[in-house]
Amino acid sequence: MKPFTRKGKQDFFCKDTYNRWKILFSMIQKTFSRSQKAENVIKSKILDTIKERTHVNILYLCGENANELHENLFSNCRLRLFFNRIMNKKLIFGIAMMLCCTNLSAQNTAPVTNIRGAQYPQITTDHRGVFQLRAPQAQEVIVDIGGKKYPMSKNAEGIWTATTDPLMSGINYYFMYVDGVQISDPASETFYGCSRMASCIEVPYNNDNRFEPAEVAHGETAMRRYYSKTHQAWRRMFVYLPPSYQKQSSRQYPVLYILHGGGEDERGWALQGRTDIILENLIAQGKAEEFIVVMPDANCRDFEKELLQECIPVVEQNYRVLADADHRAMAGLSMGGLYTLNTTINHPELFRYVGVFSSGWWANTPKGMENTMGAEQYYQKLAARPDYYNQQFREFYITMGGQEDIAFNNCRIMRERFDKIGIKHTYFETPGGHTWPVWRESLYQFAQLLFKDKVELANGDKAKDYYTKPTSATSSVDDQGFIRRWRLLEPISRPVRSNNVFTDTYLREAFNTQYFKNQMTILPKDGQKVKTTVVQEVVPPGFGRGPMAQQPQKPEFKTVNETLTWHELESSRYNVKLFRFGEEYKQRLYGVLYWAVTVVDCPEDMTVRLAVGSNSSSMWWVNGKEALLMSGDRRMVVDDCSSPLLTLKKGQNIIRGAIINGPGMSDFCIRLLDEKGKPVKNITIR
Repeated sequence: MKPFTRKGKQDFFCKDTYNRWKILFSMIQKTFSRSQKAENVIKSKILDTIKERTHVNILYLCGENANELHENLFSNCRLRLFFNRIMNKKLIFGIAMMLCCTNLSAQNTAPVTNIRGAQYPQITTDHRGVFQLRAPQAQEVIVDIGGKKYPMSKNAEGIWTATTDPLMSGINYYFMYVDGVQISDPASETFYGCSRMASCIEVPYNNDNRFEPAEVAHGETAMRRYYSKTHQAWRRMFVYLPPSYQKQSSRQYPVLYILHGGGEDERGWALQGRTDIILENLIAQGKAEEFIVVMPDANCRDFEKELLQECIPVVEQNYRVLADADHRAMAGLSMGGLYTLNTTINHPELFRYVGVFSSGWWANTPKGMENTMGAEQYYQKLAARPDYYNQQFREFYITMGGQEDIAFNNCRIMRERFDKIGIKHTYFETPGGHTWPVWRESLYQFAQLLFKDKVELANGDKAKDYYTKPTSATSSVDDQGFIRRWRLLEPISRPVRSNNVFTDTYLREAFNTQYFKNQMTILPKDGQKVKTTVVQEVVPPGFGRGPMAQQPQKPEFKTVNETLTWHELESSRYNVKLFRFGEEYKQRLYGVLYWAVTVVDCPEDMTVRLAVGSNSSSMWWVNGKEALLMSGDRRMVVDDCSSPLLTLKKGQNIIRGAIINGPGMSDFCIRLLDEKGKPVKNITIR
């Protein structure tokens, strides 16, 4: 800042600062010229003046010492004699006043959303926004942030100032009104939101660096233009590529298609949403997988068609993506949440993960939109096949910004309908209303759920990361009592497209079918082979590949004789990953039946329960007797079901299980619980 020259002498003030302090000391002089008033009255007036008229950082003038502050600040100022007279009478009070002003200014910070060099807006330590606008001819200036209007005060130099209530951490849209005309703040960067270019203020997060840049591996966000035949126009999208994309040229990645809200465009998630920062911080902490994020422009007359026929093909032709439903997710906020609901319900075969942020079908559909946005048509589809949708969607994640969110009521009604129909979903709520801070939090939570079960296999990780060959004759259970040593048979084909058939009757027929000799009595050895006669589905070319792949109307089957092998393995995790096991031995992964056997050696007779969690359905036997049947569509949950009390004899006991897998993935976990429900650990596994 250049000093302000007055009558050939240099002052330490610029002209604007000089005039501000001139006004301040004029008020001080008037106060002291009256009869001696109580000092608290004088303090109050000065502090009020400081708050209203001075928001300048003067620390650059001197150090923190009060006397040094006084000498440097006023050594060449025209008001020096007046101030010294005041200081002689009220030295202690004068120093306190200056320190108060110094602290007030030093605590304010300029947000990252200011244009280069702009000192305003500012943010106080308690997250209030301080706004300024120079408009000498204006009669009224108002700042509107989050729908709340704050009248601004004008000083003698024509500078308007206002301080807001505490603001929410994160990015906040705001506008200024000058004599009734809405404008953007010329000191702020602008972002497309609320159907216009709007000013924004980024308020820091308190002790929370999840949404702040960090020294971690970074990817890149690219702008991609493409010509849409659907809309006969050039369009664009933003594509985020994770940190390893440019370094691992042979690697393929899952994809999340994420949509902005109404009044915004494809820039929303890239800029206001801080998608790259959120994901890179999660990846660095090992909380999320690496995946590509596509941020399209949803402002068009038929977005579902635009996405499926234009956007997805462009992405799959130009980026190294895993082009199947298991590696494809879709999410959106507000309007984008509606588009996500509509598209994924119409095409459940294309997406495995669904995220709906601050949205829900309208409880009362707006007139004229019944055919495209009416909720009933989608509820009817869900009600016709709830088990199918539950199987297709590995994660159906719904978030809301609390009761103050404008979509709260619609979402509540939608979730009630889901519960009535039987549609499984996860609900997450965080305060903040219908705002970007809520949607950043929503993405942060949702991203941690994506592609956890598929991404490693697709890039060459094998069962060796999940299993090891036993190196000793026996082993123990782990510290939570889970049995990790098993003898697993390579999967037997059992064609099934949906888990909705997994009734008790179906499962008993499936598990009691004779697939190989001595099925219920064999105690297999590692490498032992068995001959099976299985039924396999004939899969037409292109089945399940590409976003618009057609499903065969009448599947065909054939009978095949196979030789399968038993493998004795030690699981590196408490849950035995059958899907990884099938991948390692290049077997079918879907529509299969797994057999598992282990031997439990007890030091004495024991009364226990068999506690099982499995994905999907399974049946378990102990010493040749049925102990537990787990029917229906299931997720792997620890101790999901427990058997009645069983007696294990001293010495060898055989646990045998059959686990069926339809179109999803499969794993299980087993432990024994005593009569008090505590894990049994004093056993040996052979």
